Amino acid sequence: MKKSGHFRSITMLFAALALLCNTAAAQTIFWSDNFDAPAGGANNNNNGVGWTLNSGGNGGNTWFINTPTTSFGCSSSGNALHISCSGGFCSFFGGPNELVYLAGSSNDRSAVSPDINTAGQSNISLSFDFKCEGIANQDYGTLSFSSDGGTTWDEQPGRFQSVTSCSTYTVSIPAQYSNIPNFRIRFRWIESNASQGQDPAFGVDNIRLSASSAACTPPTVNAGTAASICAGAQTTIGGSPTATGGSPSNYTYSWAPATGLSSTTVANPVASPTATTTYTVTVSGGDANCTATSQVTVTVNTPAALTTTPAGNQSICAGQSLSLSAAAGFTNYVWTTPTGSQNGQSINATAAGNYSVTATSNGCSATSAPVVVTVTNSQTLNVTADGPLSLCQGQDVVLTADPGFSNYTWSNGQSGQSITVTTAGSYTVSAQGTGGCDAVSSAQVVTISPPFSVAITPSGTVTLCQGQSATLTAQAGFSNYVWSNNSTGQTLEVTSAGGYSVSAQNASGCTGTSQIVFVEVSPAPMAMFSYEQLDEDEYNVQFTYTGSAVNSYFWDFGNGTSTEQNPIHAFGFDAQWPVTLIVTNDCGSDTITRPVDVIKTSIAGIPGLNMQLYPNPASTQLSLSGTALNAETVQLSLYSVTGKLLMRYPMVLNASFNHPIDISGLSAGMYVIRLENDKGSSTLRWSKTR
Repeated sequence: MKKSGHFRSITMLFAALALLCNTAAAQTIFWSDNFDAPAGGANNNNNGVGWTLNSGGNGGNTWFINTPTTSFGCSSSGNALHISCSGGFCSFFGGPNELVYLAGSSNDRSAVSPDINTAGQSNISLSFDFKCEGIANQDYGTLSFSSDGGTTWDEQPGRFQSVTSCSTYTVSIPAQYSNIPNFRIRFRWIESNASQGQDPAFGVDNIRLSASSAACTPPTVNAGTAASICAGAQTTIGGSPTATGGSPSNYTYSWAPATGLSSTTVANPVASPTATTTYTVTVSGGDANCTATSQVTVTVNTPAALTTTPAGNQSICAGQSLSLSAAAGFTNYVWTTPTGSQNGQSINATAAGNYSVTATSNGCSATSAPVVVTVTNSQTLNVTADGPLSLCQGQDVVLTADPGFSNYTWSNGQSGQSITVTTAGSYTVSAQGTGGCDAVSSAQVVTISPPFSVAITPSGTVTLCQGQSATLTAQAGFSNYVWSNNSTGQTLEVTSAGGYSVSAQNASGCTGTSQIVFVEVSPAPMAMFSYEQLDEDEYNVQFTYTGSAVNSYFWDFGNGTSTEQNPIHAFGFDAQWPVTLIVTNDCGSDTITRPVDVIKTSIAGIPGLNMQLYPNPASTQLSLSGTALNAETVQLSLYSVTGKLLMRYPMVLNASFNHPIDISGLSAGMYVIRLENDKGSSTLRWSKTR
């Protein structure tokens, strides 16, 4: 909007900005923001999320993200980021849904983007649509970049001003802002002229960040010929050569999976997998985005499992022997014994030690698990636990007896070398040692801590107002307090609604939990209303409150007040009346002021009477001029915008008339003149300046 005066800047201060503009070939958009849903998509649209508006600076005009009433222009539609004002006089000119601003004081407001990840991007360029008229060198917009998430800023040369229609601006981003996780963009609106202004204010839409992409020719890749090996053997994979052709040709290699490879980054690694594996090699000719792949399979021939009878741990008495037999279906059996090697499928073991057998199957060698033979007359039977014997509820402990025995029998009736204990008690085990000697272990006493709960003060339901907090305190005497929101410590300060619980450990290291404490947050009041003129013959308007639950209402209509929730109010005449609503509840109060249009459409103007007020606006004298088809005696009434009658007198209008009205004693503001007689009435609005 234009404010006091008719100054209009036509200076374009983009000389410095133009030096930065550089549109790179083959650009790809990797981040954008048109301030509209949906998010994501091909251009990774940000949907206006995470912007910090009006950071820094002082009061006055501010940044908004909304849909301008007047089209933004360019290819823009829907929401935009722009400077505007709201409430009071500003609403007459479309604020906050227009690119308008009020001159009145110096101002410096910023709109800052969220962190933008530029990792992997190069030759970045920024483009956006914008408007900004302003006052040359006084009211204008600027552009800044940050590489540390907004801690420091690099303001770019030039100013955005004197552009009344939507334009698209493109600039190359310096290399220092590539490959970082927290690049940010800042738009500033600076006002230094308190007496003049020129719309439109600074507005931005369709922000795009693009990076260059280059074409390439991938190489031809050969991962080599499939190979077969025995378990534990190795072979070299890859072609001869592994990569040829392509552009560029400074090859890099990446083999996957890495399991069993001597290297994943050479052309011909050595493969020694333990199982059949298909390897994939990815070759780049120098551009990480331009690759080709090939696969080769290395088959591992695994012989049949070679078992022995008996197997595992065996015991004999001194002077006895144990017959050991290898499984059939193999060839070239060779036993390794404590006294040397022996050939044959079966042997007799007489000495203590390990016995294993090696044989051939499927062209590969297989070795059995060792048979451990002990020679003893008696043994001590020990029991070991895999953890503490003092348990918490739901925990267990595994008790394992010494190996080398047979016929393990536990005191709770279970059998086997190991048992899993979940109940308190005393546990022993008996078994037969080598030579048929019995052994009994000492007792293992298992205890279980009883369950417990942790109390929270206060308990039950806690009610807060928005902005308030409450401290939840867990019962003392425990340790390692962990709350349901992952906070730690005996106390928790809460400000948001939800259910909160805590867990803690007792002296035994066992964990107990609390009941849930529910926190409710009562919303702050929100003043909102709608209105409807009830008839065309009167100025009665029905007001309806549409905000959140409150305790009291106060309506100020300009010519009266009300404390009803949904009042009906009669206005004095046709006008746009500023109506204020104040609502309160236990959490505070809220105020809204809206212009209300009241039009009495069923009363026609005075027939044959044409008139106008000039100048409008006026400062000391106002003229009522026009023509009357017939002489008309009318009553002239002058009202303030709030409906207060300031003067009234009769007058005669005939032929061509020009009637001066002295307004020097009136304050600056909006006024209404009403002319009426028995034939009808006419209402004219005008403004008084200083």
